[in-house]
Amino acid sequence: MLLFLAVLARPVFAQEEADPRRRALRIAAGVLLSAERDRAYSPLPYRGALPAVMLGYGAKNSRRTAQVWGAYGAGILENRLGGRVDVRTARIFNYTLYERRGAAAGDLRLGWSNNNTLDFRDFEDARNFSPRFDYHTSFGPAISYGHAFGGRLAGLELSVVGHLQLLGFFLQSGHVSSAPDATLGSDAGFGALWRSVRPFVPGRDWNWGTWSSLRYLLDSGTELGLAYRYEMTVLDGAHRSARSRGHYLLTITAKL
Repeated sequence: MLLFLAVLARPVFAQEEADPRRRALRIAAGVLLSAERDRAYSPLPYRGALPAVMLGYGAKNSRRTAQVWGAYGAGILENRLGGRVDVRTARIFNYTLYERRGAAAGDLRLGWSNNNTLDFRDFEDARNFSPRFDYHTSFGPAISYGHAFGGRLAGLELSVVGHLQLLGFFLQSGHVSSAPDATLGSDAGFGALWRSVRPFVPGRDWNWGTWSSLRYLLDSGTELGLAYRYEMTVLDGAHRSARSRGHYLLTITAKL
């Protein structure tokens, strides 16, 4: 997995010497509001608020803007009957957006995105169903809009990024156990795990979201900001699992 991500990130930050760029370290922390449902376990949605932290690296030059983020959140969600689930979620995702030749400041930028997410769900009243999990890697187009304010609002910048994943693969718990279905037979090795991997099919599986942020540039070069990230995920393989999540974040950006 780590090797895959290293290979993925290499072209994002390659050829830096040819065009000097601005680099930044980004830190974000806040609250993740989540509503999710694992239909193989229960038809009821589980809802609640989880603490969340994120760490990112950004690089920007005259042609391209790239951001890579790692995120983690954990906590307890409940359904309307008082049932509880311990949720842990981790992800690595990135945006790469390209400047159109001759574009004015604030114009739309187009590019691509990648999302790698691992989720665990440990249901409190489960016996042999927990911990359930799903993992997915997906790719798709991304679009962004940025606006730098002037006058009395100089130093304030608004940005909005959206993504829609179209290609990828996923792995999830089976319908009646916490392990993938293909690993329950006599052949429980790597071959069985490989047979459990399913393609990410648009229209059946979904992963899309938006990221809006408002940042203020201090005289020191550090940026302080507020951000909202929303993401919707649906994976329909051995069973259907769905998540709707909104992140409310405080951000700090330090130039490198």
